Amino acid sequence: MENFRKGLEADELAEDLYRGLMACYDRMGRRPDALSAYEQCRGTLSAFGIVPSAETETLKEKILKNC
Repeated sequence: MENFRKGLEADELAEDLYRGLMACYDRMGRRPDALSAYEQCRGTLSAFGIVPSAETETLKEKILKNC
């Protein structure tokens, strides 16, 4: 999990790292943290006029179903 955070410090637009962080939190049962990582991803990307990919949205929906 720390590797994902450090990667995001280096490249805040690396959407795959947000997905990795979300998946880690989900596997640990920390779904609110996983959804928070999604919101951080969405917010950061939107500041650059980018929307999250379908893959990221699918992961978010999977996490929501697990809540």
